[in-house]
Amino acid sequence: MRIVWVIAILIGVAWLFNWMSEQREAETKRLSEKPRSEQYIAGSLDRGKTAGAVMTVHQYRDAFLRYKITRNANPESLKTLVNEGYLQPGSEFDPFGQLYELEYQGREAVISSPGADRVRGTPDDIIQRVVLD
Repeated sequence: MRIVWVIAILIGVAWLFNWMSEQREAETKRLSEKPRSEQYIAGSLDRGKTAGAVMTVHQYRDAFLRYKITRNANPESLKTLVNEGYLQPGSEFDPFGQLYELEYQGREAVISSPGADRVRGTPDDIIQRVVLD
């Protein structure tokens, strides 16, 4: 009879350990998932940063045009606009920590930010084109 009790106790302990393991896995999975509110907040922050980058690119375009009108030449780089006082120091970085870029493509000047993914040439890039006359 003792053997039956020992076997029953061993089965009960094994079941208890299995149940505790399942509970631990479920808790780990629950903690690893972001709550819906955090996903919403993170998305809102990225949208806000993107909107800020768009506004800054427009400011760069305006500074580019002011430089072109007053100097009768195109700036060599965006750093030139900062050094000449057309833009505030420190504004050469987008909200994602990347440098804005100015490049000339044919009859256009292209001012761009790599966007939220921080990689140039992807669909989320923020681009402003200025036609050169």
